[in-house]
Amino acid sequence: MNWESFKKKFHESWHPYMKAFIESEECDNIFKLLKARSAEGGKIGPSSHNTFKAFEIPLDKIKVVIMGSRPYDGFIDGYPVANGLYLDCSAIGQVSYELRNFYRGLELELYNGLKLDYLPDTHNIHYLTEQGVMMMTASLTTEDDGDHDNLWFPFTSYVMNHIFSKFNFPIILLGDNTIPYTHFILDESRVFRLDEPKGVISEWDTKGVFQKVDNLVTENNQDTVMWLNIECPF
Repeated sequence: MNWESFKKKFHESWHPYMKAFIESEECDNIFKLLKARSAEGGKIGPSSHNTFKAFEIPLDKIKVVIMGSRPYDGFIDGYPVANGLYLDCSAIGQVSYELRNFYRGLELELYNGLKLDYLPDTHNIHYLTEQGVMMMTASLTTEDDGDHDNLWFPFTSYVMNHIFSKFNFPIILLGDNTIPYTHFILDESRVFRLDEPKGVISEWDTKGVFQKVDNLVTENNQDTVMWLNIECPF
């Protein structure tokens, strides 16, 4: 693919690392298949201008990477629910059960199940990205007729092996589809994987991971993350 056409999709801090992959045959193959599926009538999300939205965060501002399995599927009024940020529900304006399960897990680990009230804009996870939490998916696209897990494996493997491995931020891998990426980072002490909860009414069993991640963030001389956007009761 033509790097000049793609580079604006990434924050400039990613440019020295991403250019080689975007210009590779592996990248060409990804977009050939996406174009072919689109021409066949496949409904693909997120929209092309949002596919790399997670990479708009500056590399030197990242405190934590959270990588989920794949984007939301489905469309509303012809527009994809997925918008390039893992778990973000801006397109539907309400909290999905996946995001609610994520919040439940955080509440139980960090706030002892206090049943805190979330602010009305909880469906928008920008409060996390603004704190330096990169919310990405292992598969950057999906469609109604099937997932794109294998399609994006070369890209995500490259990001893990050639970019994330050079930095000290902790990485949380959520869901079964992230299993292949567990051992891409040489320093495995900062890579955590959590199994996805089963059922609609459930929560992530975080196993103390977010407290461990906060400790690593502090060791990197950064402020810890406010994981829940909550209404203070006092």
